[in-house]
Amino acid sequence: LDYLGIRDSKLPKLASVVIELDDEPVGILLRQTDARPLSRPQCSWCNDVQLPNDVVMFAAKRAGDAGRRGDTVGILVCENFECSVNVRKLPPSAYLGFDREAARDRRIEALRANVTEFARSVRDGA
Repeated sequence: LDYLGIRDSKLPKLASVVIELDDEPVGILLRQTDARPLSRPQCSWCNDVQLPNDVVMFAAKRAGDAGRRGDTVGILVCENFECSVNVRKLPPSAYLGFDREAARDRRIEALRANVTEFARSVRDGA
């Protein structure tokens, strides 16, 4: 499991993600912003350029004093957290001899790194 993302059907602007950080589960509350990009954005987690779903802007309060002062971290993410499915699709063959399995493995690792980096930025305030 790369992460667990949940949308709240009763509060459609809220979502939660649980991410493993330093071998501990960390929960982060996300609020969907009202901002809508003028062009189709790319998800910051899965970096999929052929998204079958919408990407929205979420904001999370930083941990500690920074969060109490109102500091937030913004991120563009697949609206319903489809990133894990997106990165596991075999990419098209880019050239003769292209290793599609290795490319998929790199995308999975990149997703995990991007999610971890986001969680650290919320936790550490940087």
